Amino acid sequence: MGLIICSTLMLILGMYDDFHGSKALQKLVIQIMISLLLIKIGFSLQRIVIPGLIDINLGILSVPLTILWLIGITNAINLIDGLDGLAAGIISIAALFFCLYGFFLKENFVLFSSLALMGANLAFLKYNFYPAKIFMGDTGSLFLGFIIGALAIYRARPEDLNNLFFLPAVLVLLFPLADIVFAFVRRILRKQHIFNSDFSHIHHFFIKRGFNQVQTVKKLYFMTFCLGVASLVIVYSYYLKSIKLT
Repeated sequence: MGLIICSTLMLILGMYDDFHGSKALQKLVIQIMISLLLIKIGFSLQRIVIPGLIDINLGILSVPLTILWLIGITNAINLIDGLDGLAAGIISIAALFFCLYGFFLKENFVLFSSLALMGANLAFLKYNFYPAKIFMGDTGSLFLGFIIGALAIYRARPEDLNNLFFLPAVLVLLFPLADIVFAFVRRILRKQHIFNSDFSHIHHFFIKRGFNQVQTVKKLYFMTFCLGVASLVIVYSYYLKSIKLT
């Protein structure tokens, strides 16, 4: 219920921006408030774990890093919505792997939430793939980015520190995350306002090198799928380790 409430608020923010327009700073403040509400409800990044390699308890850094993650991935999905079908397809692929995470780690909430997310996106993709008949706008991209970000930091019990899905989620969503990081660094180096849009995103890189929209989108789908397969190694290794411990 908490996820439904907060993601609906993010959807309303996107709708307002699509119909009336809003300043970047205003959107950022509202996104922070929605993220704080989600944290209050029980979603937060508490612990980063790679079995046998990393086990970091974030402590007092939990709240700021959770806000940074939620806002970062929400706006990353918004930024990659620059070609027909790109954002919807990447979310569909990510949701597929989230389903598998939920299956291996026996978390039905993540499994079925991701399944619903994937089904909705695949149905939408029928009309959003090139040449698109329907566009998601900020309404869709902010909503989808926020939900996928929230699922990545889900904990079955609020008192549990484990965020089992976070690192695999970072890997499968590496393309949009890298894109937003490069965008901010690029604008700072060029002495541009960090909220100003430009045409130097990763998908623009392929377009400028002669690939058409469909070729570019398919290449980025493939890259995301490969990252998803790699992310399963992390999840499955944790699964195998948990089996041995029990």
